[in-house]
Amino acid sequence: MGNSRLTREIRRKETIATLRAIADDLEKGCDGFDWLVGFDFTGGYQVELKTEIARLKKEFINADESKLKALEGLIEQAAYERLYLKQLNVQALSTGLVEFHPENAKLQRNLPVSAEIARHSAALTNIMDKLLKHLSSQADDEDDDLLEYE
Repeated sequence: MGNSRLTREIRRKETIATLRAIADDLEKGCDGFDWLVGFDFTGGYQVELKTEIARLKKEFINADESKLKALEGLIEQAAYERLYLKQLNVQALSTGLVEFHPENAKLQRNLPVSAEIARHSAALTNIMDKLLKHLSSQADDEDDDLLEYE
């Protein structure tokens, strides 16, 4: 019984040490983590995300406060999608969207970043469409009815 407790304690200490090492690497700017391309884990990304959320909320300044609060998660998702799409576009500029065979230019293949850009663009468009549908000001709709009358 005492031996299993000692083993668990050793595993727990090893796990904590590993997590601390990962956190230290992330704070240094992702050195050695090539799969985390473009993400700033030193706080800059969070600041960018909060700024984008504030910008989106400012776009819907005339919206009903209860609707704005209910759709807050959708606004945050739109901000995330926009920032992620921006990172994907930066990566696409450096890698390109299509890879060509060096000997035969007719042989081509799409790089995964091109599919990701299309997927996240569609997601952002869908989210923004929903936000505009639910948060657009009602005054514009009333004006449209009056124009039809004339």
